[in-house]
Amino acid sequence: MKLGNFLRAIEKELSGNFFGIESDLVKVLVLIGLLIFGFWIYFLPSIKAFKRKHKNKVPILLVNIFFGWSLLGWVIALVWALMK
Repeated sequence: MKLGNFLRAIEKELSGNFFGIESDLVKVLVLIGLLIFGFWIYFLPSIKAFKRKHKNKVPILLVNIFFGWSLLGWVIALVWALMK
């Protein structure tokens, strides 16, 4: 799915009433919240590595950045971040 189609699908879902409020501001705030949550999930392995002061925190961050988009790379980074 292309990014444009994805954004149109989100816009379609958020169009109309949202909890009884028809406001573009609410739609934007929900979208921003979803983006922040998505980035938090994506970088969870790196966040864990830095909070635990892992000795390989920078390599974990690099794996997370370059291979985190694939589920396998994300899982490898998370497991590595949680190892002692």
